Amino acid sequence: MNTFDDPELKNQLVSKDGRTMLMALTVNKSSQSRTLTNHLYDTLKDIPVPHYYTSSWMIDDDMNASTQAGLHKTEWITVIFILAILLVVFRSVVAPFIPLLAVAPVFHHFSMHRRFSC
Repeated sequence: MNTFDDPELKNQLVSKDGRTMLMALTVNKSSQSRTLTNHLYDTLKDIPVPHYYTSSWMIDDDMNASTQAGLHKTEWITVIFILAILLVVFRSVVAPFIPLLAVAPVFHHFSMHRRFSC
């Protein structure tokens, strides 16, 4: 498909004022999404024209990265909140850490498994 050679495509893919154009790009997604996304952006980094990629796998990859970053923040807030509750309930500085130390190895195992299985 070439919008410059086919007038029908030009009418469909180029804006009326000629400032915006849609381009179709076929990608063989055999590598990691993030690696491929970085490669696509690096390929066009020296072109002075604003350009944007839109695809479901790029959006999904960005959503997953954003969700993971939010999850890591939530984990620390949860640990602090649980420690505060346990300090109030047990009324001791040492007692709240006993259940946390009992659960920590399981949490660590599942968080490492989740990190390597994505």
